[in-house]
Amino acid sequence: MIGINRPRFLTLGVMILSIAFFSIGCKKNIKQAPAAADQAAADQLVGVWQNREFVQTPTLTINKNGTYTLFFPRSNFNFNGNYHISDDLIHVVDFYCGKAVPGIYKFIIKGNILSFQCVDDPACDRNKFFIQKWNRQK
Repeated sequence: MIGINRPRFLTLGVMILSIAFFSIGCKKNIKQAPAAADQAAADQLVGVWQNREFVQTPTLTINKNGTYTLFFPRSNFNFNGNYHISDDLIHVVDFYCGKAVPGIYKFIIKGNILSFQCVDDPACDRNKFFIQKWNRQK
């Protein structure tokens, strides 16, 4: 009878199963085209929005190409970044103090009014302005 070293045999089996398991799991992370519902939500967000309640009357421009600008005309200050939609969340990333800072917001559109609720955003300045109500301009 050929002797099989059981600990090595079990270790090899566990390694093969682990590789197979993690290989399958990694395929979930492959970026796919946005779902139709996500694309429809993104289309609703695209446009120019303005906040008349804030002293500087900032403008939020959301572009179809996945970029946005939050502009403050009186101080000539702005946030430029990228976004993507998933469910009813907008995931934004812009450069703040020289590094990419992500943020996640739930968005609600009622008529021509856009509002955000912060889910997670460490950039307190962006958070302070995003959570305002925005009126559609174009």
